Order: sequence, then C-alpha cells, then structure tokens
Amino acid sequence: MRVLLTHPGAELYGSDRMAASAAESLVAAGHEVVAVLPLEGPLEQLLIASGAEVVILDLPVLRKALLRPAPFLGLVAGMARTLLRASRLIRRERIDVVYTNTITQPWWTFAARLCRRPTLVHVREAETEIPVIAQRVLLSPLALADSIVANSNSTRRHVETRGVGAKSKTKTKTTVVHNGKDWDKYYRSPYDPGVAMPNLVLVGRLNPRKGPDVAIRALKRLVDDGLDANLTLVGSVYPGYEWFEDELRTLASDLDVADRIEFVGFQSDPTAFLERASIVLVPSRVEPFGTVAAEGMAAARPTVVTDIDGLAEIVDSDEVGLKFPVGDDRELAQRCADLLRNPDLAARIAVAGQHSVADRFSLEAYRRGVVTAVLETYERKRRS
Repeated sequence: MRVLLTHPGAELYGSDRMAASAAESLVAAGHEVVAVLPLEGPLEQLLIASGAEVVILDLPVLRKALLRPAPFLGLVAGMARTLLRASRLIRRERIDVVYTNTITQPWWTFAARLCRRPTLVHVREAETEIPVIAQRVLLSPLALADSIVANSNSTRRHVETRGVGAKSKTKTKTTVVHNGKDWDKYYRSPYDPGVAMPNLVLVGRLNPRKGPDVAIRALKRLVDDGLDANLTLVGSVYPGYEWFEDELRTLASDLDVADRIEFVGFQSDPTAFLERASIVLVPSRVEPFGTVAAEGMAAARPTVVTDIDGLAEIVDSDEVGLKFPVGDDRELAQRCADLLRNPDLAARIAVAGQHSVADRFSLEAYRRGVVTAVLETYERKRRS
C-alpha cells in the first residue's frame, strides 16, 4: 500500500519527530511512504533515513499570522490552486491512503476526497484558548476524514466536543494513540540533586503557548526567595515571530535575571540540556500531549508541568512529577523550591517518572497504533 504522509514543517520538534516515527513504522510494516513537506529542513533527512520518499511541495500552513484579514483573503483566493496541486500529487504518486499529520493543512483532506482516497487525520492540537466558533471552524474539515487519531484523551475529548462528525450517538471515528519513543536515549546519567547551581530547563519552541514567560517570572521568584538558580531556554521562534523572543529578553532584563538565563536556540538533540537540568519545566498554556514532559521524565529529571490537557495524562500523579495551575508563576516557583530544598523528594520523583514513561508510552505501542489506524482507514473505505 502507498501512503501519503503530509506534515506542515521540516524541523525536529515533537510533532516532527513523531511524523518521522510514523513513516518508519509504516515502512517497517511493508508499506511505501511518500512524505510531503512544505519546505526543506532537517526532518527531510530523518524521513529519508526512515525509508520514505520525500517530496517538497510549498502548500500553505495554517498559522495565526494567516488569520489576519489580508493573509486570510490571499489563502482563500489561492485555494483552488492549492487543491489542484495537492490532487495532482495524490494521483501522480498512485496513493492509496492520505495520512495528514496535524490539522494545519486541511486542504489535504479536501484533496483526498476529490481524488476518492481514504484519509486519516492525526490531531495533535487542541486550540482551546481561541473562541468556540473558531475552534469549530478549525476542526470542521475533520467531518470529511474517514478516521481520526488523537494524541491524547484530552485531544480526543476536544475533537469530539468541538468537531463535526467525529462522534455520533452510537460510534466514534476517533482513536487515541499516545506519542511513543525510544526513551532509553534520553537517559544519560542518574539524577544528582547536589549540583552547585540549580539549572531549570525548558525545551520547546519559543511562543506564548509554551509559557517561557511564566518560567522567567518563576525564576525571579526563586532568586528573590534566596535560591541561586539559572534557566536554560532550548528552542527558537517561528520565522516572523522574532518579536516574542525580544519580549522575553526584555522581561528578563526588567526582572533583573537576564544574566541567569541562557537562550541556546533550537537544538536537534536536546538530551545534553536535559542531562544538565535540576528540574525540567513544561509551563505550557495549551498542550494536547506534551512530549517534552515525557522526555524530561525519561531523562530521570524531576519534571514540573502545567495541570492541563495531555500534560496531566503524562504526569498523572505527584509520585512521577509535579503540577501547577496554568500561568501561575508563583505556584511554579513553589513547586521548584519544594524540589530544590528536598533533594530526596526530587530523586524519588526522577526515578518514578522515568519508569512511568517507559511503561506507558512505548515506541512499540505508538508504531503499532499508527499502522493499525492506517490499515483500518483503508479497509473501512474499501468496504464502503
């Protein structure tokens, strides 16, 4: 079977790596994978290494910048050409199933329908912070999908509540496949609570959703409380969003903690930074799953996350990690202080978190779930 795997980026953040893992899983199961990216980037080589053929096709990706009036009108005006290009590729490559990774390129679902190909959408977003009507519009293309995969139970609830056609009174077309990885590579050394300078580490794209500003404010509270700590921000902004990094640097300067914060930019392999962490922070305001939380736990580092969405599924008890209310830098600072002042507690959480991730989010389960979902989508369409 030939599977078209579409993905909206070419970097190596969480969803990018999950796309490569999905491709590798399908190839290992004996299928041919054509992966489509809108631009070149490091993900391209990872996909090729997985056994996929890669095609670069510059189709638009839904970002907030495109929702302003002028860009949105341009998007609508070019929709016919977008659908034509997508449909041509589906037919040219003799695709059997279209597997769309994330909801930010809904035109692939429309094009698959036009070409009468079964389509599966892997939903990794839960845009709960935007107006309800906007949520419904964003999820509306899922009504045309034959199958939906959600990356967490939180995402599934969002899809079934706000989406159209994702669930009827008698059945649902949405299944949950949690992200999974080879977690062994994240563990590089045992947790050492006795480091001279506590280092808080946040890995993820720099944007308001990920809450780096919350981490900076929490660092200020820790310093004011007499704890000599640093913060490392591992990630970069989307092109065109450089203003947000400028805001973060200004905030750090205004709070007089700029000399305690290191902006290291995007890192294709963040494991060395996780190893340096005294605490891994995931202060996201929205997080349908939150792979970086699992990565921090797999590295055997105590991890503190926002008590929301998929993060609460990963850190499902105080034994494996700590949680705090969304946007509350005071409570985040308190959780960090509890860990820094109680090294035995921190060590217990680090070990328990590592075991929890290995048990619940295995790479094998993820691969099996992806392959099964694609096959069932194909068979369901063929029988209908």
